[in-house]
Amino acid sequence: MTGTAHFRRIGAHGVVCVVALAFASVGCGGGSGAAADGAAGATGTAGAIGTAGTTGGTPVAMCMQLVSTLCTRLNTECQLDDGGVPDCEKFQNVAFGCDRATSAGFADCLKDVKALSCTGLFSPTNGLSLPGSCDDPIDIPPSDAQTKCANLVAVVCDPTDICANVTPVQTTDLTTCIQDGIDQIGCGFAVSVGPTYAQCLTDLCATADAGAPDGGTGPTSCNGVIQGPM
Repeated sequence: MTGTAHFRRIGAHGVVCVVALAFASVGCGGGSGAAADGAAGATGTAGAIGTAGTTGGTPVAMCMQLVSTLCTRLNTECQLDDGGVPDCEKFQNVAFGCDRATSAGFADCLKDVKALSCTGLFSPTNGLSLPGSCDDPIDIPPSDAQTKCANLVAVVCDPTDICANVTPVQTTDLTTCIQDGIDQIGCGFAVSVGPTYAQCLTDLCATADAGAPDGGTGPTSCNGVIQGPM
């Protein structure tokens, strides 16, 4: 089960040197990066529900309650500082896509998450590890802003094919580059794109090395073009 960015350990890839310019929000990498994909687990009790989504049975409210539970356990019960509960909730509600939640399966997911120990939920090695009951409810398609952020990363990783409107061959290197770039700049936290987004893509394609991903600064049109939670 794949979790979401704020809970993931940050990797390293040259693509970040350019694409990091695109993100206008600060601290979107997720505090200490103590945990990664998934959800559930810890040696203590289930932990208290946080400030967001504590009432209501709609999918949106239940998704927010799941996020609140994870953030509270991560920061309080499990002692894995991730920047504080309020900020964690703010970013994770975006990353999970709670505003677009439609599944009725959050109740079972939340119950199973509360039953897991801290060590079962937040692994220092693999990060967040959600139980199988969470697969369907949190499988929410990315937003338009998240998709556009990922598209920008793809251009940096493979400008030759993508700028020519050719579907790139899905090699391991390309897949790794794109995933690392998405994780590094926090595409999961994108809420909107700036007015220079199209120009940013054009400028990246016009640069022979796609903006010098191994250390260059990239085109100024990409500065702050991806907007995160404020």
